[in-house]
Amino acid sequence: MNRWFNLMIGPEIYWLAVAGLMYLFGTRNHPATESGSRFLEQFLWWLPLVFVPAVFLCFLFPGAKWWLLFRINVTTMVGLLAAVWIVCGAIDYRDSRNSGVGSGFIVSLSLGSVLLLGLDLLAVGVLWWKSLKVVELAG
Repeated sequence: MNRWFNLMIGPEIYWLAVAGLMYLFGTRNHPATESGSRFLEQFLWWLPLVFVPAVFLCFLFPGAKWWLLFRINVTTMVGLLAAVWIVCGAIDYRDSRNSGVGSGFIVSLSLGSVLLLGLDLLAVGVLWWKSLKVVELAG
């Protein structure tokens, strides 16, 4: 595979697509309705619990693994922030319940960061294990 293909299927495009999807769902909630806002609230859980682990599927493609781990970390933090920001901006109950949207923002980013750290440690362990040279003893 050529170098540009590896860049095109990387975590940057993934998070751009996720943020675009959240934008499309957010525009469906205009004008804001209670059912639309409740639907968008679900994504505050889905983003860190499903979309953050899914970005690690980029390891299935060939390329520089340590550099890819760095790219995953940077783009996940920026992409998660953008996606959560878009979702929270589209939620509007038009009453006092809007004050809780900020808490959802913080919870979603915090949960995503903790999960990213755990997955990073797992990825570092796997990459380190794969880099070990296995010496076979001739019998």
